[in-house]
Amino acid sequence: MKAAVVALSITLALCTLSKALAASDPAVNAELRNGRKVGASGEPRQALPHFQKALDLATAKSEGSLDQAEALMELGECYREAGQSDKGMPLLSKAIGIAEKVDGGSEILVAALANLALLDSDAGRCQDSLKCYKRCLAEIGKMPHPDIATQAKLENNMGLLMAKSNLDEQAIKMYERALTRSANDSSMAGLHISCLGNIAMSYRALKNLAKAEEYASNAVKEAKQAMPIDDPDYGFALAQQGMILVDDHKYEEARIALSEAIAVLGKALGDDHPQVAQVKISYAECMAALKKNPAPDR
Repeated sequence: MKAAVVALSITLALCTLSKALAASDPAVNAELRNGRKVGASGEPRQALPHFQKALDLATAKSEGSLDQAEALMELGECYREAGQSDKGMPLLSKAIGIAEKVDGGSEILVAALANLALLDSDAGRCQDSLKCYKRCLAEIGKMPHPDIATQAKLENNMGLLMAKSNLDEQAIKMYERALTRSANDSSMAGLHISCLGNIAMSYRALKNLAKAEEYASNAVKEAKQAMPIDDPDYGFALAQQGMILVDDHKYEEARIALSEAIAVLGKALGDDHPQVAQVKISYAECMAALKKNPAPDR
């Protein structure tokens, strides 16, 4: 289930980093906007020609400009989303090199570093990815008005990487930073719920089931209040809670949570989705344990 949470959280992590950028050249900016529009529809491969044209225009007009860096960053991100990481990495690296040298390139630098962090994470290079995220946070901290939402998303991602490396105590500290930033901000409700669930799963890994249940319960409560009942975030929160309850031998409570999680996630993602399959495995394990232990939960 941890892999499912990682995928969900990383999908959220970069959704606002580059959307406020605007190239100075109208033709370049128009191609970038077209590429973003096509990419937002879920067709990153179809967006590639727009970003490539933006890069060609920006390069022809001024080598080493912020417009070129922005186009490189967007094209690199698009290749990442299209599953062509080998093509995206050198573009992002070049965007970083340009943005470092040009005044006003901090937002492009942060976006390129964050995308590079995701590429490293996808390739299993957790330490390299963490270095990119740390640098992202440092660069954001230098800005006159740091973007709190972006900081929280990056911190959550860092926590996920730490948990992936079995550094759950460190992960919890990073999640808590993101949790504090996202508190009392309805626009970050989804992130706040994800942080609660991620903390619960790290406490589960540390065998502290009391704490794990506490955070998982809060995640379910918040998701039920903030999300539609068919939202996958609600389903993931239920699944996390159910898995923790199974570990604590509270099989009847776990059965109810996992059953509802399967219904929600099956509707949102499809019954054959790998993440739904993982929850079904947990449900089967719960039912087997319940059959062997029919007594009421303690």
